[in-house]
Amino acid sequence: ILDPRTGNPARGNRAATVIGTDGELLQVASKVLLIAGRDWRHYAETLATPLALVVNEQGVTEVTEALALRLE
Repeated sequence: ILDPRTGNPARGNRAATVIGTDGELLQVASKVLLIAGRDWRHYAETLATPLALVVNEQGVTEVTEALALRLE
């Protein structure tokens, strides 16, 4: 996935997953969160995708508050 800001391969997050019912929105949102780096939570909120998970550059899994409430 290319970062449109640089034209280079995206760096910052290794993986992104978004849960919801609108497939087209989820497809776009997951790519945005992957490219967003540390600001991924801001973009998840902006895109109205509260159930999101990102594996960051260091390999640490981070989740939104809404998703954390659903995980065991």
